[in-house]
Amino acid sequence: MFSSGLLGQVERLVADVVPVSDAADSDLLEAVKTVEAARRWIDSVQIAVVGELHARGTTDIVDGLSTRRWIARETGVSNHTASRLVGVSQRVRVDLPATAAAMADGCIGFDHANVLSNAVNPRILAEFAQFEAELVAMAQTMMFEPWKNHVRTLAALLDQDGAYDPDTDITRNKLMVRPCTDGTDLSGTLIGDTALQVQHALEHVTAELLAKYRADAETTGCDIPPTPTIRALALAELCTRALHNPNTNTNTNTGSAAGTNTGTESNTGVGWRSPRVEATLILHATDPGIVYDTNNISHRYRALGPLLCDTWITPIVINSLGNPVDIGRTQRFYTTEQRKALAARDGGCVFPGCNATPQHCVAHHVDHWINGGNTDTGRGVLLCRHHHGVIHRTGWNINLNTNSRAIITTPDHRQLWGQQHHQTPPPSTPPPGTEPPTTGPPATGSPGSGPPGTGSPGTGSPGTQTPGTGPPGTAPPNHRAT
Repeated sequence: MFSSGLLGQVERLVADVVPVSDAADSDLLEAVKTVEAARRWIDSVQIAVVGELHARGTTDIVDGLSTRRWIARETGVSNHTASRLVGVSQRVRVDLPATAAAMADGCIGFDHANVLSNAVNPRILAEFAQFEAELVAMAQTMMFEPWKNHVRTLAALLDQDGAYDPDTDITRNKLMVRPCTDGTDLSGTLIGDTALQVQHALEHVTAELLAKYRADAETTGCDIPPTPTIRALALAELCTRALHNPNTNTNTNTGSAAGTNTGTESNTGVGWRSPRVEATLILHATDPGIVYDTNNISHRYRALGPLLCDTWITPIVINSLGNPVDIGRTQRFYTTEQRKALAARDGGCVFPGCNATPQHCVAHHVDHWINGGNTDTGRGVLLCRHHHGVIHRTGWNINLNTNSRAIITTPDHRQLWGQQHHQTPPPSTPPPGTEPPTTGPPATGSPGSGPPGTGSPGTGSPGTQTPGTGPPGTAPPNHRAT
């Protein structure tokens, strides 16, 4: 132990660096190392004390509480922190003598002890003891993360030689989904090939979304979210793709136009049908800007924009007593014919610089449906799922001019021409808000019209009925759209 000398160093350190704004760079650098040495000494003492208390059962004898609960009550730390402290202390005291000695000498800290205690188990205790001193020595010369991976790999190899049963891997996969105040909390562990599949899929879609954000940054100057945010969006995108995959449509309704896919439409075409996702939202009559889901979690109405477009919504309005006063109509989607008309006009996502084709787009209500907007091709545009989410963010907006050309407004109030058939107006075109473009992409006719021979969207292509009315005599279909 080196308590007296270290405490003297800490006292001198406080005198040298407080206030830190006046301290020299060299003093600050030295302070970080001294504080870490002091923390390691404190960790060593704490683990020794807690380990002994737990072995004696003192907290139960004196206060009728387990060591973990007593520590949480008396020190104010979380139950998780108290549990980890007790677990590491017990394992170091009983099974890891080299680790205890290295901590007492200040060579390693609590994080190292935690890794070693998690790695060892009764099946490999004897074998692991042969490597403990070597692993402790390596911890003093290696960066922490590579060292941790090395310890885990060694433990896994030793466990395979013991009572390890690969057939139990499937039961080790766990995923907890809990509602929280801001949305949903996910936590869990995936093992083996399940972990590899999920990781590979997330990395693939994360790379796709990152490329989109980088392209958006070049076009609009918007910021690129941090990687953890993009990874979370990638998980949502994977779920959306699974729901929109025609092979996952488990709708068993028969005998109705809305519930049966007759096979007359291509699964990769503009009008393919996806499974219907239903949601119920509760709106308070006194504050319609906030909506509540069935878990009583509040959401800003605008933040749910993409959900309101992609899902069949049943809004329920309640009064101050919680009594329903109105049950709204179910969201009506764009019909197959309407989506075909939008595809003929827009040729894909209208966001400038995006190369998504119509089959990878949703039909977005320019006038939001929940605000009374109609499902009309004259007030709809195609957007890929990524840019659909962008448009629904705070500060973004999209509108159509008289020639059905999209105008996109960014949070800093810049206006951008939308594209049609992946082409924006020529550079000589005045910016939005000054004069609408009068010509569309080459070989596609004027904006608002589709490719030659298709007819103008909103009036229907030759030989078809007018988009916006839907097939006569049918109920609103459950097509993927907004």
